Amino acid sequence: MIRLDRVSRTYRMGDTMVRALRGVSAEIPAGAFAVVVGRSGSGKSTLLHLLAAMDKPSDGVVWVGDTDLSTLSAQGQARYRRTKVGMIFQQFHLVPTMTAAENVALPLVLAGADREAQAAAAEAALERVGLAHRTTHRPAELSGGEQQRVAIARALVADPPMLLCDEPTGNLDSETARQVVDLLADVCQSQGKTVVVVTHHEAEVAHVATHRLRLTDGRLDA
Repeated sequence: MIRLDRVSRTYRMGDTMVRALRGVSAEIPAGAFAVVVGRSGSGKSTLLHLLAAMDKPSDGVVWVGDTDLSTLSAQGQARYRRTKVGMIFQQFHLVPTMTAAENVALPLVLAGADREAQAAAAEAALERVGLAHRTTHRPAELSGGEQQRVAIARALVADPPMLLCDEPTGNLDSETARQVVDLLADVCQSQGKTVVVVTHHEAEVAHVATHRLRLTDGRLDA
């Protein structure tokens, strides 16, 4: 379970204090498909960064399971992201000189897995997202939807219990966006993973969401 207990995050920008989150409390059960919506500047990305242990709250506590993320050392944060979290981004962030399989295997390379295990896991992950026929293609040879599916396969390859998705359909047309959302929903349901999607486009994910969090100016709407 994810639990936010009166979480605030304040940044200093020059002489100005920016309150990105203001006392947010919420719970997301394990295995949920949670959607975080709100206008630009509402605090959505800040919330996602806190869940990924890429940032720490100014006040309050972010719990994932029985772990208070703010207590993790830098090494502990890296281990948490490597083993507990799969990240999916709007911009895909694929390495252009690598094949689809090589991109997918990257988390296992960083984890020190042997090459045979890397190759087998990458192939299985690409098959899971319907791209078994694209393993040797580089990003420039793939459509936007295929690139996003490669990014999803990369997030899944180490079998993390949680996927954090930052505007995963932002660069896709409506039909491809629907396919990507349905794929994420299937992963959530069939593998029991917790999926958290930050998006401006609530309508694209409304049919699969089990939980919704709406942020306005850093506060969670009632």
